[in-house]
Amino acid sequence: MERPEDMRQRSRRALWLRATLVATFALTGLSGPVRAGTLVVGNKGDDTASFIDLPTGTKRARTPTAKAPHEVAVSPNGRLAAVAAYGWTTVDPFDVATGRQVHRIDLAPHAGPHGIVWLRDNRPRYRR
Repeated sequence: MERPEDMRQRSRRALWLRATLVATFALTGLSGPVRAGTLVVGNKGDDTASFIDLPTGTKRARTPTAKAPHEVAVSPNGRLAAVAAYGWTTVDPFDVATGRQVHRIDLAPHAGPHGIVWLRDNRPRYRR
């Protein structure tokens, strides 16, 4: 059985996470993909990306990625999501509408792409 202080600590963490998410969305003005209604999530534990319809909460797609998808960045036009495989050497662009992988950008011999951003021309940039 869980101790009361552990339950309170877990509850505080959950509240902090919710507050952080609300503040993040408020600061970004709910732009781009949030307004479009799709949440893209990198699932590090099973090497997939999930595409979730925000208005209904349903998972539209779950697509394989390279090892340990760590960061996701959606293009300014909302059409593509770049998923960085931190446990590998790739960045995988996905079609947000379908959840399908468009192609794979291999950065070998460099590993662990991190810090993905998109430029206004809808091309991804990253750093290790």
